[in-house]
Amino acid sequence: MDTTRLITNVMIGMVALFCFLNGAFMLVAPLTWYETIETVKLTGPPNTHFLRDIGLAYLMSGALLAYGAMKPRTRMMVLIGGNLWLTAHGGLHVYEVLTGICTTTAFWLDAPAVLVPPLLAWIGIVLHSRGTAPT
Repeated sequence: MDTTRLITNVMIGMVALFCFLNGAFMLVAPLTWYETIETVKLTGPPNTHFLRDIGLAYLMSGALLAYGAMKPRTRMMVLIGGNLWLTAHGGLHVYEVLTGICTTTAFWLDAPAVLVPPLLAWIGIVLHSRGTAPT
């Protein structure tokens, strides 16, 4: 591996680690995260659901970056990676309705925008992987 690629991979790896740590912090302790990051308080009162949504996005971004540092030319992973946050976000909505954090009414109102896009993307990814989708 040449020096430039090594430096680039280390840089990407550091960003991936930041994403993992920040995302985990936001998921595990969203209100503590909100209080710790001074500038976020300027955006308004905390919303734990929204903070956890963004925590999921950070974790998925970290996963993509880490993988990209190891396998930069993997087209299928980019397709899957582009859908990871959408899928995790839909999963969070399912979790919240199952545990009573969210009402079923709110869940069903959100479902078309939260559950349908990742489902459609997964269908497209599967079709693409089987070679049955147009390129």
